[in-house]
Amino acid sequence: VLIAVPLLVSELKVQEQNLINDASLQIEKVVSNVNEFMELPEVIVKNTVAYIQETDVERSQTEALLENMIQDHHDIHVLYYGSENPISAGGKFWSSDHWNPDISYDHTNRDWFTVSSGRGRIFITEPSLDAESGKVVSTISI
Repeated sequence: VLIAVPLLVSELKVQEQNLINDASLQIEKVVSNVNEFMELPEVIVKNTVAYIQETDVERSQTEALLENMIQDHHDIHVLYYGSENPISAGGKFWSSDHWNPDISYDHTNRDWFTVSSGRGRIFITEPSLDAESGKVVSTISI
């Protein structure tokens, strides 16, 4: 019986290491999948911001562009652009779903705007329920 105990402990250590290795591989796969999934929205956000800032476009043109950019990407619910000023101060808020908020809507107070604004880095909000669709969404902003 005493001889079997060290073998049992040794076998448990091997199984434990195998589980750790398997878990590490699964985590790497998940991280890779998440990174791959996030690449497209990040590129879309960066390209949209660059286009709007470099081009003198009207609301209808921009919203048509936003709509076209996501039409083949069913994981992207909506794409919108908010300028540095709120609507009440002459700012812009344009959306791929053509939502036209009233003058009291202030996108500059939203987390997705305040955290990422002026930093040039991507920001991803915590998942939340979308008021319109009832789906769980996260907002990606730069």
